[in-house]
Amino acid sequence: MASRYRLLPFGVVWLSIAACGNRDRIPDRESAGAGAADDAGAAGAAGSTEIPAACVIVGAQGQPPLIDDFEDGDPALPQTSNRHGFWYANNDGTGDQFPNADPSGASFTLDAPGSTESPRYALHTTGSGFTSWGAFVSAYLSVQTNLLCPYDASTFSGIRFNVKGSGAVRVAIGTAATTPRAYGGRCEVDPCSDYGLVVTPGADWAEMRVAFDAVQLPSWASVVPWKPDEVMRVSFWVENGDFDFWLDDLAFF
Repeated sequence: MASRYRLLPFGVVWLSIAACGNRDRIPDRESAGAGAADDAGAAGAAGSTEIPAACVIVGAQGQPPLIDDFEDGDPALPQTSNRHGFWYANNDGTGDQFPNADPSGASFTLDAPGSTESPRYALHTTGSGFTSWGAFVSAYLSVQTNLLCPYDASTFSGIRFNVKGSGAVRVAIGTAATTPRAYGGRCEVDPCSDYGLVVTPGADWAEMRVAFDAVQLPSWASVVPWKPDEVMRVSFWVENGDFDFWLDDLAFF
């Protein structure tokens, strides 16, 4: 089952992350990124089993729970509540996806209009023809200098978002425990995979909620504890079939 693992080809983008230095905001076309890795990358994971000492695990500081409403028109997350991250797309290479797969995030684009809650922009992704592990869009919550670090979301009960479109979408929440060591986490026993659950969008905008106490690991994944105080990323992934969905107003609740 190891071939079903998907996460980051981290070595490819390490230098681009380091190039961001100590900038507070990741620029539109200079985003540091990560994408999908195969089982060989996961099996070859090596290094410390602890979160890098340079990571500071940050959390909400009384700010609104918004993760991103896309109204600024770029893939960088708004810097509310200590969140410093970005959006990117990636896939298994067997089909077609828009936005284009790009671990750097440089080609990530948004679409219009957004939801009634934030009408200017939304995330829109389409895809077809995938025959392996599929395709996803994802956002990291805490990028610190040249490291992908955990974010403390334990004060929240889950995530909410507005969505419309088609496809069975797995909302996945990655933590340090579900992330292989080679990519900044602590998962040591392949196959690693994120907690989550599947939602099915409809034709019209609708709010959906994913409670932290409802997320589960895939049946084939290595069992690791659920730790909302060490969240690293939020992903929207389609494994099989065509998809065309819009996402907006992503926030904790």
